[in-house]
Amino acid sequence: MYTRSWSFKETNLVIKCDDERAIDVAINASLRARREIERLTIVRPEFRWSLEPLRLKGEYPRVIELMLRAAEIADVGPFAAVAGSISQIAAEAAHEAGAKNVLVENGGDIAIIGDGEFRVGIY
Repeated sequence: MYTRSWSFKETNLVIKCDDERAIDVAINASLRARREIERLTIVRPEFRWSLEPLRLKGEYPRVIELMLRAAEIADVGPFAAVAGSISQIAAEAAHEAGAKNVLVENGGDIAIIGDGEFRVGIY
């Protein structure tokens, strides 16, 4: 497994992947997801500050849909799911780029795709 750490603003990723090229794809996907989130918070500031689930009408990028869905399930505001949603978007992108096993950690939120054995320590 290849490992790379990468940070941009509040996003702090650790990516472990069996395809080194897919790591760059994961990083680019996380950047796109951040931009989509930042754009929405400009036009819908309640998305950033709400402490309760929101029901927004219309179609939104996948990262926004993940955040809205997680907020609904956990009965919290959508930003409670920002780190995990970015992790998931990055992991999915790496997998689509050819990685069979990928783990993306972002601020303690972890997305794992693959059939390999993953060991995760909780401290």
